[in-house]
Amino acid sequence: FADNVQGGRIATEKLIAAGHRHIAFVGGPDKLMSVRERYQGFCTAMEQAGLSWPPEWVMYGDYQREFGQQALRYLFSQQVRPTAVFAASDYLTQPRISTIRQPARELGRTAVNIMMRLLNDDPDIPAETRLPVEWIGRDSIKIC
Repeated sequence: FADNVQGGRIATEKLIAAGHRHIAFVGGPDKLMSVRERYQGFCTAMEQAGLSWPPEWVMYGDYQREFGQQALRYLFSQQVRPTAVFAASDYLTQPRISTIRQPARELGRTAVNIMMRLLNDDPDIPAETRLPVEWIGRDSIKIC
């Protein structure tokens, strides 16, 4: 798996470093482990910075751009608005935003390696493997 907790934490820390203190979380389906882990990373970074967020600023839905647009319309129609939004997936946004890159090739290689080891009855297969993610900064984060 990609280290989604790390990715959520890094992305949120970048928003905080840019001066944002009012950050919303827009995620995909809340039943997905990756979405829950990204939210965990978001929470960790916010709590470490001493920041809070209202529950209505945490939104879950389909991994569709339409849901992302609906979520933004809702968030920015509120009397108190976030200054930044953490989107748990690029599918929820417009292209060319700052993002967390998952190591797709390495994830595939690791999965094949584990499958081969399983087929060969290797007793030393780790229960879980987490691969690091990479921050890709673009001009989408405005200084607050």
